[in-house]
Amino acid sequence: MSRDIAISVENLSKCFVLQNGFSTDGNSNNLWALSNISFQIKKGESVGIIGPNGSGKSTLLKILAGITKPTSGTVKVQGKVASILDIGAGFHPDLSGHENIFLIGSIHGFSNSEIENYYCEIVAFSGIEPFIFEPVKNYSNGMFLRLAFSIMAHLDFDVYLFDEVFSVGDAQFEQQSKQKLQELVNTGKTTVFVSHNMAELSHQSLFVLLEKGKVSRIENSSKLLTEYLERNIQKSGETIHTGNILLTNFSMFPTSDSLKVKQVELLQENSGRFSTNKDTRFKILFEKVNDSDWVDIALVITDIQGGVVLTTTSLTVENLSCNSEGLYMYECIFPENFFSYHAYRISVLFITDAQKLYSAASESISVSEQGVSNVLNTAFYLQNVITFKMNFELSGTSVKLENLNLGGGLLPFLKWELSPIQLSQVLPLNKKLPCN
Repeated sequence: MSRDIAISVENLSKCFVLQNGFSTDGNSNNLWALSNISFQIKKGESVGIIGPNGSGKSTLLKILAGITKPTSGTVKVQGKVASILDIGAGFHPDLSGHENIFLIGSIHGFSNSEIENYYCEIVAFSGIEPFIFEPVKNYSNGMFLRLAFSIMAHLDFDVYLFDEVFSVGDAQFEQQSKQKLQELVNTGKTTVFVSHNMAELSHQSLFVLLEKGKVSRIENSSKLLTEYLERNIQKSGETIHTGNILLTNFSMFPTSDSLKVKQVELLQENSGRFSTNKDTRFKILFEKVNDSDWVDIALVITDIQGGVVLTTTSLTVENLSCNSEGLYMYECIFPENFFSYHAYRISVLFITDAQKLYSAASESISVSEQGVSNVLNTAFYLQNVITFKMNFELSGTSVKLENLNLGGGLLPFLKWELSPIQLSQVLPLNKKLPCN
């Protein structure tokens, strides 16, 4: 195996013999979790492995970690391997956290002196110092994960394997761990992640898609993640619109006594297909059936997994509220070069009597004390009314931004400037800096 290769997998297969009669090959006892897969991972690469449940992701990681033996094929890994695959895996339940640090370190080939060099950092990072001498059988799942991650991240391994590592733990631990993982990547460590959360994987340098125990695709572009998600959405029966769409049937949404939505439209002028380099207009036609409330509107745009990427509201513009009965149309214009190459969902929120917010502010009433529901009323909510995707097009450049794995929900073209600067402009060489 070449020196620049960290992991080499050749013709790897894994068969489980079952007793329930389920089969993947005609034999009632055979379940092939992996079937003749091959790939290589270079040293320093950060790899994201995705696929539906039952595709073989966790089985593959267990084989790479040496926990499970393959049925056939070969796996070669250069260097020491750290793995966090199951909560509490490798821990002795009757030993304390302190004792388990040395136990796990020694199992992976580290001497006591090497472990002692990192011990204080491990305990401090885990955040469970008050309980470090308690038996780990009394630990919560979150405490297990904190300690296991801290041990693996601080001892000097070459390859790191993580299976849904952020599925347990709080937001602070998640952010802290992500920073530590980035440090590992920056120092040239090889990392392999399995996750159903595409946002966790979007900044990896290589992506592997497993389906039915086989490698379906291997790519360096995070477009594989978005295309995988979009395909799953379409399989569920949801339509991802790629061109002008006019909706008039809203029977699947909740009804309102004060508002009747007539039509919703998303369009671009003179366009058969949505393109990122054109203005996009969102229009909603509705009937206000009484004079009792003032009405405003808000749009919430999310990614496919529900993460909010943008909110906008008519309340940011004066005199766009309506209080008389009649037919009205709100229109929101998204500028060209604003959206990215991802798919999006639009939800519509009608807000009634938002003027109460202004009254509350003028009377120094705390909205947080009253509760938002007492101040802001929602008359109507169309959740995920339109799902759409743009054809990513650039003018004047051949750079394929969609292949850069930039992340983020939007990709607006902002004003950029580049100016040559002389060193003397930054730090005058003949002048002494004043001292405080």
